[in-house]
Amino acid sequence: MSRAVGTGGPPALYELRVGVFATPEGVRDFVHRARALLAGPAGAAARRWTVSVAQEADPASPSGGDDASLTVAGLYDELPQQWAIEHPGRDPRGRTTAQVRFGVVTEAPDAVHEALCGLLCPEPLHPGPCPVPWAADSRACDDEHERAYLEGAYRHLLDGRSA
Repeated sequence: MSRAVGTGGPPALYELRVGVFATPEGVRDFVHRARALLAGPAGAAARRWTVSVAQEADPASPSGGDDASLTVAGLYDELPQQWAIEHPGRDPRGRTTAQVRFGVVTEAPDAVHEALCGLLCPEPLHPGPCPVPWAADSRACDDEHERAYLEGAYRHLLDGRSA
């Protein structure tokens, strides 16, 4: 598991990306719980948001950038390895790597990020592995390239429409 968060400030557009090694049902469950969290009181920091899922053969970064040539499976290649180490000799039974992308307009990206990660790991200091191996990071409008990608991908959020 890993977490990287942005700093607070005026409402801005962010993409929060969460890679998971899970069954299709596990991915759907995480997305369902994330939607409920963002739509409820705990998601108040997320003024507008949307969620999508990229599969393991999809580009990890549709915008190009540092990980432009990587697939989702390539970006999160440590997750299946982590699962295998933590479950020696067990069959992964349909688990695949997926990336759940959250486009969010917020002034508190760190709070939104932590809340979403908390769905996968409610007790960060727990003993042993998380049931679903995961990693997370975020993207902000730090440069013109990132701004162009985020505004293109999430224009509807800037126009005041959520998912």
